This record gives sequence, C-alpha cells and structure tokens, in this order.
Amino acid sequence: MQSCFKLISYLRLPPGHYEVRTLIRNAETGATGLAITPLDVPDFHDASPDLLPPLFIEAADRWLVGEGKRESEDDFDYPLLAGGDRLIPASKPVLPVGQEVPVLLVGRRLPKALAANASFKAVGSEGATYEVEITLGARHSDLSGTERITAHLRPGAMPAGDYELLLTLSGIDGGESVTSSIGVSVIEAW
Repeated sequence: MQSCFKLISYLRLPPGHYEVRTLIRNAETGATGLAITPLDVPDFHDASPDLLPPLFIEAADRWLVGEGKRESEDDFDYPLLAGGDRLIPASKPVLPVGQEVPVLLVGRRLPKALAANASFKAVGSEGATYEVEITLGARHSDLSGTERITAHLRPGAMPAGDYELLLTLSGIDGGESVTSSIGVSVIEAW
C-alpha cells in the first residue's frame, strides 16, 4: 500500500558544492515543510575515485512516485534499475540493531581489490562512534564506468537514535580510498 510520495527529477550542474532546497506544500491543509540537502557534484574528468552515499533500497509498493519533466531526450533514464524495475532508495534509512540490511554502493574509478570499513557516528553532543560489520558482495560495471557493489551491513549493539553512517572503500594494497556518508536512524530490532 502506497503511503508516501517521492519525486524523481533531473538536475544538470557543473562540478561543485550545492544545497538543494525542497519545499513541500499540502494543498488541502496548507501545511508546508522545507528540507535543505547538501549536494556535491564531482568532476567526472578528475581521475580520483567517487562514491555516492550508500543506497538503502525500500519496497517500491510503499511509494507513489512522481517524475519531473525532462528538458530533452538527452536527459538520462532512471539510473537504478534491476530487471526493468525501479529501485527506490531511502532518503533517511531506518536500520534495526543486530539485523543484516542490504545496501547498494555506486561509484566510479574505485580500487580494483576492495576493503570496506563502516562506522556509525552518533548525531548529538556526545558524538560516540560504533563500528559496523560490512560484507561486500557482487560488483558490476556498466559501459559508462559506473560500478555497483552489493553489500550488507549489520548494526551492532548501540543505542537507538540518529547517526551518520561513514563508509570507506579502499584498495587492499593500500592505494587510494574514498569515503561517503548518509544520515540513518537506528531502532531496536522489530
């Protein structure tokens, strides 16, 4: 049953740091909400590795999905497909303590032989950090050079709350590494 709405839209931006401001208004009640999301657009001509924030996929039937107007036929198709189905990433994942959770890692120019390290940093005054068990799975590349890596996380014993997930991929031989992050909520296992 669809209980939430997601909008898929397209932005063409030069490399740099941006803030995307999203204003939502309920036409029936007049209630509004504003979200400001930082966005880093990498320089795709740069030879250094890039890693998107980890993607936690949600059930597609939970969402009513709207799509913004494409300016031209040159705009890209939806980038996250599996067997022709759209994968819907969570904007703020909810992860149960002690349960394995699938995650999709998307990057470019990643080291050939990978090692992964993940940790949760508590959001708030104490800033406690908790290690997270991560297991890397299958790795696939497409013609554009974009790589998709399946992985599984298992949050260990930690208090429920809001955290920043910090994920680092590095070469086993000690080469370049790349880090990305996403805000998550950790809850008691359901």
